[in-house]
Parts: sequence; C-alpha cells; structure tokens
Amino acid sequence: MRIFEITNAIEKYAPKELASSYDNVGLMLGDSNAEVSAVLLTLDVDLAVAMEAKAVGAELIISHHPLIFNPVKNITADTPEGKCLLYLIENHIAVYSAHTNLDSTLGGLNDLAAQFLSLSSTVPLEVNGEAGIGRIGVLPVPMKLSQLAEEIKKIYHVPHLRFVGNGERMVSKVALCTGSGGDLTLLAKDKGADVYITGDVKYNVAREADANNIGLIELGHYESEFIAVDLLEKIITHYGGISVNIFKSHANRNVFSYI
Repeated sequence: MRIFEITNAIEKYAPKELASSYDNVGLMLGDSNAEVSAVLLTLDVDLAVAMEAKAVGAELIISHHPLIFNPVKNITADTPEGKCLLYLIENHIAVYSAHTNLDSTLGGLNDLAAQFLSLSSTVPLEVNGEAGIGRIGVLPVPMKLSQLAEEIKKIYHVPHLRFVGNGERMVSKVALCTGSGGDLTLLAKDKGADVYITGDVKYNVAREADANNIGLIELGHYESEFIAVDLLEKIITHYGGISVNIFKSHANRNVFSYI
C-alpha cells in the first residue's frame, strides 16, 4: 500500500477544494509514493504522537489539525515544532492532514455532530457548493437550553461545559460547528437558530450572542473534534475499502484539565 492510495481515498470523500482559504490540508511531510504498512490516526501531531507512531510501526500519521499551519521559517531542535519535524523526518514518518475539508464535506465531521443530536432537515450553515462549514437543523423535540447542554455533556462524556442564555428557554432549531466556530454565531442567529453549539469562543463572541438573544453552548475544541479519528478510520476502511493496519493515538490528549 502506498501513501497516495490512502490519501486519494480521503480526498475522494473530503475533496481538498472544500478546505477554507486560510487552511493547509494534504500531505504535510513525506513521499506520496512511499510504502505504508500501518497508519496512526490522531487529532493533533506533536512529538509524543510522532514517537507513538514509531513505536507502533506506523509510517504515516493522519491528523485532523494540520501539522504545518503557519509558515515554517526554520526547523531546529530549539522549538517543540522543530523537534517534532526533525523526529518525523529522521524516522521517515509521513504526515497527512484533513482539516476544514473534513469538516465541510457531506458526511463529514459536522454532519456526524448533527447526527449525535438527531437533528433533522440538516443543511450547511455556511454554504460552499453542496457542502459547507457548520450545520443547522431541528431537534426531535423542543427542550430547555439547559437540558440540551446536559444532553451534550452525556453524548461527549464531558464533566463540564459553558453556555450563554436563559437555561429555561425552549430551543428547537440548532446550529453547530465543530472546532473554533465562534465567528459563525451571528450567521446562526440570522438563519433562525435558537442555539449555536461550537468548540470554543472568545468572550466578546459570548457577549454578542447574549445581546442578540441566541443561546450559545461551548463544548470545548478537543471535545468537539476528537470524533474525527473514528470518522477517518471509517473513510479509509469502509468507504475507501483499504486494508491497512490502523492505530488510534493514545498519546494525543486534551491539554485542558477539569476540576
């Protein structure tokens, strides 16, 4: 199995053209013609994940968050990023990232999040052709904002989350965007959403939501996107029909702790 055979299957499901203009997706590091016997799936790539890939014998890491996002001016052992890149290069481990294209595509990360809430009549929040960033749909039955927050805690197995708005308010139409989707809050309001769910938001965005009378639920960035690992596995094995040893990262972790 060669790297390009695996990445072609991902790009058939989540075309690179769907990625946001600011994003960096595709093969970050490595030779697309290199042979692969095992793949490590992860949300993020750091030195711990790179070392895990070597330990399990994975020649390819597939991540949701791009390994290289901002321009790299130098690669040295003086920075965590440099150490990670040097380790990957020295150990011939390639890295491929599927980010906002995986978020946007039909059947992608945002559709999966919508399915968790059993939303119906779901359409993209910000349209890009037939796909787009975020989703908006209708709950099976209206419920209080606080009840929806509790349901989300159970679904994602999180001990705490934050929300904005009157917890007693009934909500029915829900918009969501995994990751950092705070900039779409007012768009969700304009499209008639009673509540908007996203990974993380800035304080001014929370105040904006409150002033515009739209409920806002902050799930956590890691919590809203760690499901990308399961989705990538399904794309490779089920939709791509590719037989390769797949490992899911245990070294990748949420850097936030709860008390």
